Amino acid sequence: MREYLPWHGIIAFHDSTMPGPWKVTEDHLYRGSKFRDIGFVHGITYATKGKVTPLRNKGMLCMRNLVYMLWKCRRCISPRERG
Repeated sequence: MREYLPWHGIIAFHDSTMPGPWKVTEDHLYRGSKFRDIGFVHGITYATKGKVTPLRNKGMLCMRNLVYMLWKCRRCISPRERG
């Protein structure tokens, strides 16, 4: 398989809270063996290709899951707007 992203290149996934990108980011970024400096902002997950930092990647995976869970809970319990 040919790799197109150079070493130290940055990759980003938009809508990474959707089922398809969620699985790709979890399998290839957070649990993979080629990316580091993983982060997420407003549904965008990004990472740098380079030497893996497994403990940090797993910590960011836990953080992402916690933030997403809290976001979902907030949407469920917040008062609904009436129009």
